[in-house]
Parts: sequence; structure tokens; C-alpha cells
Amino acid sequence: EYGKIIIITRFLLRDFYLLFNDPGYVVDKLYQKKFEFKDYELDDENFFGPNYVAVKKDETEVIKLLSE
Repeated sequence: EYGKIIIITRFLLRDFYLLFNDPGYVVDKLYQKKFEFKDYELDDENFFGPNYVAVKKDETEVIKLLSE
């Protein structure tokens, strides 16, 4: 989960992306009906509370299904 508590912990969304990208995961926001896997952008750091998901990069079929 991602929200305002991130400000206190000082472990930002960017840090989650870096943590998961190194071992070969893609990360993105969980929308109501789909995922939208993309690289981190500074504008993503808004401290609103969506959930995020990480999927192994080589799980292309899973990523495709979640993105539809």
C-alpha cells in the first residue's frame, strides 16, 4: 500500500520501484479493473493511497492479462 505514511517512513514510491526493479520485477498501480505497467515518474509520487503490484518481468503472459 502507498499513502501519506510514506512521508514519515521516508521510503518513497521511487524506492519501491528501485527495490523491485533490481531483481527483475515491474511495478505499477492497481486500478479497479486493470494494471498499467510503466516506469516510475516523479509525478507518480503524489502520496494518494492506491495499491501497487509487482510482477516478474519474464511473466509476460501475466502482465498482458493484467494490462487488458
